[in-house]
Amino acid sequence: MHERWERADSPELPEHVAHAYDTAYASTDSGATLCGLVHGGLSVSPYFWMPDRDNACAACKETAVVIDRRWPPEMRDGNRVSPPPPPGSSWPPF
Repeated sequence: MHERWERADSPELPEHVAHAYDTAYASTDSGATLCGLVHGGLSVSPYFWMPDRDNACAACKETAVVIDRRWPPEMRDGNRVSPPPPPGSSWPPF
């Protein structure tokens, strides 16, 4: 989970709790945290979210653990391999 999630940034979030930003919301008009807080002013911070810090949101950490466990072990720790786009598709090259 380290250096995989960015920290959520918003004046509406409490300063004493660090939330992880959910990039699945990047293409919508609102942002969200992994624990489910959603609002239009939420954005990604330039800093990583650190799950081991005392101020890390426990619910964000639980969600991050669930997501990380879904990845096959051989694709963890920087070993992710993206498939090539299908012939004739408009997929961006990864």
